[in-house]
Amino acid sequence: MRGVRTVRRWIRWGLVLALALGLAPIAPAAAQGGEDEFIARLLAQMPPEAKVGQLFLVTLPGPIARSDHPLRSLLTEQRIGGVVLSPDQGNFTNLGDTPSELLSITLSLQQQAATLNPFIPLFIGVRQQGDGPPFSAWTRGAMPLPSPLALGATWDPERVQAVGQALGEELQAVGVNLLLGPPLDVLLEPRPEIGDAGVQTFGGDPQWVSRIARAYLSGLMAGSEGRLLIAPGSFPGEGRAYGWSERTAVLTKEDLVAFDLVPFLELMRTPTETGRPLVRAVQVSLMRIRGFGGSAQEWTRPLAVDGNALGTLLTLPEIKTWRDRGGVLLSPPLGHPVLRAEYADEQGEIDFRRAALDAFMAGNDLIWLGDLHANALEAARRATEVIRFFSEKYSTDLAFQNLVNSAVARILRLKYALYPGFAAGVVFPNPQQLRQAVGTPAHLQVVRQALESAVVRLYSAGSNPPPIPQPGEPILILVDGRRVRACAACPEQPLLPAETLTQALQTASGGALDPAQISVRSFAEAMAFFSRAPEAPDLRPDFERAAWIVIAALDEHPADPASSLPHLLLGERAELLGGKKVVFWGFGALYPLTAREIARLSRYEAIWTHIPPAVEIMARVLFGTLTPRSRPPLSIPTLGYHLADRVRPDPAQVIPLGVGPREGTSPGTPTPVAVQVGQTLRVWAGPIRDRDGFLVPDGIPVWFTGIYTDQGSIGPFIARTRDGFAEVDIPLDREGSLEIRAVSEPARLSYRLQIQIEKNRPGRIATIVPPTPTRSPEPTVLPTPKPWPTLTPRAPGFATLRLSLTGWQAFGWSHMLILGFSVLIFALGWRRGPDWAWRSTLLGWIAGWITYTLLIVGGQILSVPEARALSPIASGAAVLLIGGLAMGMPTKGD
Repeated sequence: MRGVRTVRRWIRWGLVLALALGLAPIAPAAAQGGEDEFIARLLAQMPPEAKVGQLFLVTLPGPIARSDHPLRSLLTEQRIGGVVLSPDQGNFTNLGDTPSELLSITLSLQQQAATLNPFIPLFIGVRQQGDGPPFSAWTRGAMPLPSPLALGATWDPERVQAVGQALGEELQAVGVNLLLGPPLDVLLEPRPEIGDAGVQTFGGDPQWVSRIARAYLSGLMAGSEGRLLIAPGSFPGEGRAYGWSERTAVLTKEDLVAFDLVPFLELMRTPTETGRPLVRAVQVSLMRIRGFGGSAQEWTRPLAVDGNALGTLLTLPEIKTWRDRGGVLLSPPLGHPVLRAEYADEQGEIDFRRAALDAFMAGNDLIWLGDLHANALEAARRATEVIRFFSEKYSTDLAFQNLVNSAVARILRLKYALYPGFAAGVVFPNPQQLRQAVGTPAHLQVVRQALESAVVRLYSAGSNPPPIPQPGEPILILVDGRRVRACAACPEQPLLPAETLTQALQTASGGALDPAQISVRSFAEAMAFFSRAPEAPDLRPDFERAAWIVIAALDEHPADPASSLPHLLLGERAELLGGKKVVFWGFGALYPLTAREIARLSRYEAIWTHIPPAVEIMARVLFGTLTPRSRPPLSIPTLGYHLADRVRPDPAQVIPLGVGPREGTSPGTPTPVAVQVGQTLRVWAGPIRDRDGFLVPDGIPVWFTGIYTDQGSIGPFIARTRDGFAEVDIPLDREGSLEIRAVSEPARLSYRLQIQIEKNRPGRIATIVPPTPTRSPEPTVLPTPKPWPTLTPRAPGFATLRLSLTGWQAFGWSHMLILGFSVLIFALGWRRGPDWAWRSTLLGWIAGWITYTLLIVGGQILSVPEARALSPIASGAAVLLIGGLAMGMPTKGD
């Protein structure tokens, strides 16, 4: 026994000695200087192949935990900079104990990297954007992560930050240090029918997307203790790009800067506690843009490999500053179908070397060698070919060498920010933290709280609150039965399992709902029944028996014809819904229902994600134990809901004002702040709320003005909101009584700060609160859709013609009428001579067109009351002119 202990002791000391020797060249550099000196020393120690290798992230098929996997030789021989893990490629499975499997993979990879000299930690990344596969790589044993759209729908940065922190803790626990996501795309105009961002967006307002993303990323950094590189996509923003296989957009550079780039720019300039930007890396988009350079006929190449277009963006002052501070660009996988189509020759062979070179020369620092081939050995051969091509060019092209050295320096700084000094004890994940940080009840509770805030009622017919299912009332659930694989070896699983829906309804009913009263049918079964397909199930008894019909939908996708079932049921087979309560549940992107289809629903609720806790939340809403309090995070034109209008400041509010430090104070409470001539006074306004009672987005302008009694005014001083508040420094340049107010259009009322400024002694501050009624925020009430709109005439007489005549028809008939009237006047006036005939004809012509113009303007442009007021004026003008002409007509005795 003693001999065994002795051997174990020698093994431990041997490992420690080997590790110390392996890190010997690095430790002194870390100890002798800061980041700059460390990076300089490290670059001097790195051979050329190690520098080139740092440019590449690699994804190869197969279980890379095996020591004989081709990735292992790439790591040792080509000195690659990192790995992106993919369950679709079979790198790990979402079966069994996935957290332990991931930890084993990341630990073994970093340990292998530690055997190289100098030791440079690997980037080990996953795509974890939320809403399950394919957008979340790790699902088994991990917290169920909501979609970005569901997080944006909370309108609560604190809850979103808590979700981000939980995810950061889990990623750090399994050794993942590179997160591909979240998306920062701003979905201005949802177009689900042609392929938009779907649920992979935080919303439709650029400032609000910035605010939610800032909270989410701050949570990720806190949860991972700063050991996570976050690479959001898709730079410069795909929110206005559409398409199923390839995204295209019609935008100018100015359009991108003013709208799509806003979240990226905001997070690039937001500092962390270390002073570094919150976002230090971004994934570059593959979209094509028409009109980017000013010509409507020109298309860019896929942006990630278009040096002209991407280079233009990198010269923008804010992005250039970010790059100078170490910002890094990450390319899409070179095996992406869009790049394959771009670089395929006539025989279908892909030139990955040229694709990699174009991506690097366009401005990408990290090149992702992914999806190169389905066979691991062939994929490794192609990756090796690309890396060696770069090494050869590095040794012969001085300009290329300088570009590589600059990119490598930026990459090393990112790794230094994660692991200062590259100490192995910090780099290697700690197995002891795994069970304490992954899939905990606390994380699940955080997700549930976020979803409770995210669910929204888009439409409700009849009573408020709406009715709920009663005992004995059968429920028919029609569910989108789409299935996915969570990994290459995983069986297909439905995104919305029938048993999950049934169990959620039983639990929400408190056990009052008999399972026998619930029937679940898939969209595919219902489509087969409606089309009378052979061997289709007979669903008529299910429809006849049901008192409630619940439609559980994801999104509508052309690749899945059954996903269009709601249109068929609500549009063409509405006779099956007579006398029943019909409820629509949206578990995915905005479903493109028409106003007529929505009007046939009893209720319409959306939660924007299909993870299991979302089903539980929707069931609680159905049974009335949870009342939706949110609103949509994007515009829904069918419902008359326009987000840009809702996020504007509420004109009925009174904006609170305060002075001095905002922390620890309450609006309206005088703060002990020194006020003397020659000083500046910090004045803040807020919280400023929008039309639905939520805090306004960041960037809303607020105008502060001051008025001295009998001495004129100062200002305005303009500040922009951040977290619902705006702050400004106002100079106090004279004695007297100063009153300060604030305006944030269309909110024009605020507290009034009355400040008495004296020269030789501190002044006084008083706060006056205008007496206005307060109102508590209520759930957003969306307009009721009108399925059969009818036009109502706004003015009597001719204006009603516009209901049945087009504009040109009305103009033509009016012209003929006025012309005939003028000919009649000319004939009557000829009796008194040609002069009188032409004069009366001209006046008649003028009278007719005055009448036409007033009636048309009143009926189509002005509001209804104004049109009614104009009708007597038009009629009176016509009567006076025609009457005057008639009085001047020749009589029989003339």
